[in-house]
Amino acid sequence: MSTSNAQAKLDYIAGTKTAIKDAIELKGVTVGAATFREYADKIGEISTGGTWQPQPEWIDISTVGDNEINLLVTEGTGIAFSTTVAGAGTYTIDWGDGTVETSRASGTIYMHQHIANGTAWGATYTWKIRIYGATGDITGWKVERHTYTTRKQYHPILWAVFGTMGMTTYANAFYNTTDDDVNCVDLQSCVIPTFASVSNTSNMFSYCCALSSITLPTSWGSVSNTSYMFSYCHSLKYINNIDYLGSISVACDFTDFAKDCEFLQTTTTIASLISKIGIYGASGYKLKVTSIRLTNASSTFGGSSPQVNVSYTDLDATALNTLFGDLPTLTGKTIVITGCTGAATCDTSIATGKGWTVTN
Repeated sequence: MSTSNAQAKLDYIAGTKTAIKDAIELKGVTVGAATFREYADKIGEISTGGTWQPQPEWIDISTVGDNEINLLVTEGTGIAFSTTVAGAGTYTIDWGDGTVETSRASGTIYMHQHIANGTAWGATYTWKIRIYGATGDITGWKVERHTYTTRKQYHPILWAVFGTMGMTTYANAFYNTTDDDVNCVDLQSCVIPTFASVSNTSNMFSYCCALSSITLPTSWGSVSNTSYMFSYCHSLKYINNIDYLGSISVACDFTDFAKDCEFLQTTTTIASLISKIGIYGASGYKLKVTSIRLTNASSTFGGSSPQVNVSYTDLDATALNTLFGDLPTLTGKTIVITGCTGAATCDTSIATGKGWTVTN
């Protein structure tokens, strides 16, 4: 074999190694200085397709009845929530430890503490809470502050499965903005059947730091407010079916929709009408997302400036140019690309030629 042929093969192998490394890191796994032989271990660390699986020791709550809610909880200071039932109706709560409360009033806060005598999971315990028997459609549910402690409250919900087809709002479901000391940092997964009648998902998962992936419904609703929906979900990698979120009939507010979700790597295409959107990080923790598309040309971006904020994301010049191409021709609108991978080399004239101001 000639020296030139040998060198060509070595160059090819080196290029292949680099390509594999880049592909692994695009899946959210840091390769760093790992040897080529260690790449197999790194591949094994990749989350499989953005899906989530419960721990095998957990109680299975995946089967939920129509107009019911299942929650899996673990040990903690306590849990409290309110459930809204159409027509000021009532419902039943099975707390999973032998305590069943009937004729619970719509909109009233109910709370409970679980004592460690449930099904063992390692050094802790899990219980299945079932909300059922509502006299009308369940239209809303959210966590509330309990009275067991005056300190910051982390409700110990691990998994939630909704069978509620008549929900009209998921706002503040797992983060109570009335009292911002109430959130669900342990929540790992949530199943939502539909957004058909839902208008508001704002702050639904804010500060759910253990949430790594979620699959949204695959049908359009009329959601007009998704602001802060996933803000500060620091472990979130995948938002599956994001292209159905929002509305194609009313403009949706995506303000700070995925703020500081530094591991987010979903290729994000939003087809909804948009008034304002923020999918961005900050200096020191850039979002891993490599593509953001806003494909509804009828969006008027009537929200406050900046109307689009994708700063500190991994969008390269090509991805930014594509995003600029998606923007409709408008006046007085601003897009922020500060800290993006391709901020220095993208063609901002694509956006400015449509009347947009590009902040870099």
